[in-house]
Amino acid sequence: MRIPPDETKFETRGFVASSNQRREYLESIGDTFVFGYHAALETPEVNTLALHMEDNVSQDMLGFAYEGAAMAIALTDFIQFKRNGNFQAFIKGPGYNHSYMAYVGLGWAIARMPFLYRWALKNEDPLLKWLAVEGYGFHQCYFHTYKTLSLRKVPEQLKGYARRAFYQGVGRCLWFVHGGDSIPMKNTIESLPENYHSDLWSGLGLACAYAGGIGQIEIERLIEYAGPYSMDFAQGVAFASKARLRANNLTAHTEMAAQCACRCSAEKAAKYTDLALENLSESPSSPAYETWRKRIKTLISENNAVSL
Repeated sequence: MRIPPDETKFETRGFVASSNQRREYLESIGDTFVFGYHAALETPEVNTLALHMEDNVSQDMLGFAYEGAAMAIALTDFIQFKRNGNFQAFIKGPGYNHSYMAYVGLGWAIARMPFLYRWALKNEDPLLKWLAVEGYGFHQCYFHTYKTLSLRKVPEQLKGYARRAFYQGVGRCLWFVHGGDSIPMKNTIESLPENYHSDLWSGLGLACAYAGGIGQIEIERLIEYAGPYSMDFAQGVAFASKARLRANNLTAHTEMAAQCACRCSAEKAAKYTDLALENLSESPSSPAYETWRKRIKTLISENNAVSL
């Protein structure tokens, strides 16, 4: 079940970055994910695991370690067919503040055992379970890049809104595939089905703000390229802001992305995600998760209009 160290290297994956510094930074994110994954395999007790990760990973990178750990914990549960096993103990206990990242890690586990897709998501959080589908999309784009981007392959079992959530993960993965370089990311999005462009730009915004690695000029260029999808990009930035503030590991690059895309602080962008949750419910036409995302975009758009 171990992941070889070179699996997250750009050379292995065929990814490209404009500088060695950026490549090394993005590779370090993959290294941190793998560290968390292996730590969870070796330390099954979740509280001890959390202490081990927090002792060995910097605060700004800690979310990626929790993501990797969640993948390993979920895989172990799957193998033992324990739906309410250690993964639930993890996200309700030491992984609670990193639950957004943990659900993405669950998606990685599903990608490795796709026949358990429906079983794995049954009884999970009706809102955050879509982050697992997003993680599924990220995994497929990361490890099966040509099949996902060129052949446009989406797992057949993903129907309806799940396909949109899948492409949100693909959008986030483009940050790594193209090393955060704006023009290749823009071109790749334009090559994919137009009905998923809003989801792709949302995922890209999340990666820009959470993973980071580029400067303000490049962020503003990305927002310009997003054009009619700039609020989708901003919604992804707001998600990243909330994830980092919840985990108490806000970074300068997250703050910068929020200032550029949402025209407000990361703290205020995160607050929008909380406000958008009020009286949220499912509807026949749209899952609550999508309503949540739409509300966030509306709040950011209204804020931007006032600030003009």
